[in-house]
Amino acid sequence: MGAAIVATILGLWLIIAPFVLGIDAGATETANDLGFWNDIIVGLLAFVLGAYSAYKIRDWRQDAQRPTA
Repeated sequence: MGAAIVATILGLWLIIAPFVLGIDAGATETANDLGFWNDIIVGLLAFVLGAYSAYKIRDWRQDAQRPTA
């Protein structure tokens, strides 16, 4: 579950970083608009997949802890 949470947080950071740091700031510097949108799209994918993975792992753990009759 820890890796899923880290992926979610990193995805969120990829989405927010170009706006917070600016498009032309250091590590988030992009040569054109395509790089900017790449950060946003990859960030969204990482966020959604990480959040979904964390959700499914939580459900799986709850199902595993239920006593069987």
